[in-house]
Amino acid sequence: MRKERNDIVGSKYVRDENGTLKVKEEEVMERWRSYFSSLLNETNRYQLEEEDKVEGRIWGVNEQMEEQALMGMKVGKIPGHL
Repeated sequence: MRKERNDIVGSKYVRDENGTLKVKEEEVMERWRSYFSSLLNETNRYQLEEEDKVEGRIWGVNEQMEEQALMGMKVGKIPGHL
């Protein structure tokens, strides 16, 4: 006899903030809902400084340098990716 392969798509239990095991579907869904709510709605404690904006032409780069850079790019490749 051959046993059929059964893949598990998702878990049927989860632990809450206190470590209590939740096994009922409604409790599991509520735990996931509260987890993602707290995960996605937390405040960002990092302050990023705004960089100086560069407008207009960048001095020190001329058209010939631009053309050389463009000619050195591989066809069908995204710059910066191998």
